[in-house]
Amino acid sequence: MAKGIKMVCAYKRELETATVRNIQELSKADNGSLFCEDPRCRTRVEYNSGYTRLATNTTVSPYLKLAKDCCHAAECKNSISGAVKVFVGDSRDVENVPDIFEDTQDGSFTFRLNLLEQSRTQLNKLSDKMATEPEGSSLGKEYVETKKRLASYCKSAAGISRLRSLIQDRSDVEDFESLVKIQYKDRQVMWKDFFYDDERYHVLYNRLSRSRIEHPIAIRVTAKQVKSSKVEQYPVSIQCYAETEEQSSYIPWVNLHQDLKDLELSSGQSYIVLGHVSNSEKDRFKNLKFAINNRQQIVRER
Repeated sequence: MAKGIKMVCAYKRELETATVRNIQELSKADNGSLFCEDPRCRTRVEYNSGYTRLATNTTVSPYLKLAKDCCHAAECKNSISGAVKVFVGDSRDVENVPDIFEDTQDGSFTFRLNLLEQSRTQLNKLSDKMATEPEGSSLGKEYVETKKRLASYCKSAAGISRLRSLIQDRSDVEDFESLVKIQYKDRQVMWKDFFYDDERYHVLYNRLSRSRIEHPIAIRVTAKQVKSSKVEQYPVSIQCYAETEEQSSYIPWVNLHQDLKDLELSSGQSYIVLGHVSNSEKDRFKNLKFAINNRQQIVRER
């Protein structure tokens, strides 16, 4: 049975009152009086105390899930289809930016990853041109508009990846992937080749060892500690918790551009990171390195 996405708010019914409460105000003792926060749904939900991800030995915070034998209403924002439709609708709020999500005839959406790459390439070209143009050049306006468009696309791409990370049940994953198909240039990209969770760092590393990945990817990481870098353009590196196997440790590194050096990621907090990735190796340590140029490339998982 479909489970829907992990939730952080619930409608709590008490003897004389009923209000929407955040997960921080709830506990297992509230189970039996908790319902979906969406007024179109109100199916029963339950508090879950969280668990430890074995691959990285990191803690998943408490969350809310459907109660046994319950299901969300089709239009509920916490159902798979409802969550996708709400997110896609919200991503279209930016004016004068072509939609990164395209409607298809069967009711699904095409996630046009190539639009993000086109904007990134255009921004780099404009930056190079402006370096040789006199101050006050007309390129400045185009640069600002392109930068805004790229930020919007990064936010949408990281956000839809965050939604994928909040889905656990295999049948729900299949439903989600049938609703959102990824297109890069003239081909379809499978979600397993775009999104990587804690248990698949080794898969990503091995893929990179075989060949360069042309398109951006999304990865779920948990921040561990901040370190300084000798690379002038990326002075801050955030080491994330590794997926550890018997002979190897696969470590994601989030390298922040100098314009983002004051961006703080909380230790122990999980994030979705979007970007191009490269790899390196030293002894048993196998590194996955992300260069972050736009703060919209990073979003908290919850």
